[in-house]
Amino acid sequence: MDRTTCEQIVDATKRLVLHQDFGQVSVVTICKEAGISRQTFYDYFHDKYDVLAWIYQNDVQKITVNAKYQDWQTILKQMLAYFEQERTLYQKMFQITGQNAPDQVIHDHLMDLICSIFNDLRDRKVLMVHTNYCDFVRDLLSTATANEVKSWILSSHPRSLKQETEMLEIYIEDGINGLLLRLKQVYPERVR
Repeated sequence: MDRTTCEQIVDATKRLVLHQDFGQVSVVTICKEAGISRQTFYDYFHDKYDVLAWIYQNDVQKITVNAKYQDWQTILKQMLAYFEQERTLYQKMFQITGQNAPDQVIHDHLMDLICSIFNDLRDRKVLMVHTNYCDFVRDLLSTATANEVKSWILSSHPRSLKQETEMLEIYIEDGINGLLLRLKQVYPERVR
C-alpha cells in the first residue's frame, strides 16, 4: 500500500468529516478532496466506512502492538490520550451509525486489548481456567469500557484525561481482580 496515497485519502476524509455531515460525504467527494481518481480510492479502501475504520485501527494499533497484562494501563492511557487529541473527529464519527460504525470498531479493539490481558494472565499461569464466565467478564469489561469511552468523548463537560484514565483503570482492574478473587488466584499485592 502506497503510504502517500493512503495518507491523502485519510487526510481528505478527516477534513470532510470535520466539516460536513458524513451522510453527505461520498467516495466522489473524498476523491475530489484528495485529488485522486475513484479507481485509486478503491485500490485502497472498499468504501468510506473502511477509511474510518482504518483511521482508528492504524492510529491505535501503533499503541497496542504486543499488549501484555503488565502494560495494559500504559496502553489505556495512550488510547485515551489519542481520543483526547482527536476528540472533535471522534465526536463527528460517533454520529455515524450502521455498517462499520466507529462504535463497533472501537469496541472490537478494546475487546482485543482485554483479551490480550486475559491471555497473558493465562500464559503466566495466573488465570488457570478458561471458562464461560471468564469470557463473560471479558465481554462485559470490553462493552462497558467502550461505552464509557464513547460517553466521555461525546460529553459536553468531560472529565479530565487524568480522571478518565484513573477511573477506567480502577474499573478494569476491579473486574480482573474480581475474577481472580473468585478463582482464588489473586495475588494480595494486586488487590487494592
